[in-house]
Amino acid sequence: MLTLCHSGKGKTINEITDVNGIFCRFICPAPPGLYVKEKFIRKWSNASQWPNNQVPGPNMDVHVHGNWTMLLDVDPAPAGKITIDGDLFADDTRDINITAKSIHIRAGNVTAGSASSPFLHKFTIQITNNKNATQYSIDELVGGNKFIVVTGSLNVFAKHPETTQTTLTKSAFVGNTSIEVSAVNEWNVGDEIGISPSYGNYRHYEKVRITGINADRTIISITPALRFNHYGDSG
Repeated sequence: MLTLCHSGKGKTINEITDVNGIFCRFICPAPPGLYVKEKFIRKWSNASQWPNNQVPGPNMDVHVHGNWTMLLDVDPAPAGKITIDGDLFADDTRDINITAKSIHIRAGNVTAGSASSPFLHKFTIQITNNKNATQYSIDELVGGNKFIVVTGSLNVFAKHPETTQTTLTKSAFVGNTSIEVSAVNEWNVGDEIGISPSYGNYRHYEKVRITGINADRTIISITPALRFNHYGDSG
């Protein structure tokens, strides 16, 4: 599951976030043979493996060179623009949080886990630039000031629960703090779930947190209380 979340503070109801495919016309991705991979793995936290022996600091623009294979073993300082032409792998022993004004995974890749060994921690990317800020270049004809652009590859492998979606078996109403559902497997207290609209108003979706699950896993206690009615039918 991929979650896109942005602040709605001060926004009108009609403002949107675009998720688009773009054509890259120049050096993204890089032509074959432009980079020659090093035979060792760098660590983001190791100052000696960065230019000028300095780990990138707050608001700095960062370039992961195409020759590099780098382990993301710390949360980077909140960056300006991050451009990734090399291979950047998330340390699989910890949560990872990447914060930047904009990110271009250009000719390289960002990878967390694999198909055979899923990433078992939180992997978070936050884009923080102001929409009126100076633009960064994506290629010679395209730019933007608050973006994540992938012309290389972004590969995030997570372990998903056995049950990824279920249905209400009984209608739930405004103020309810529990819902009755078809049995669910591998859902746990603390998980967040989404409840879709039932009555034609697309805004009547909800995100709630599980606070309890009964023994046969058909009644889920939630917080906060429901704000809308949701239809359920055991048939």
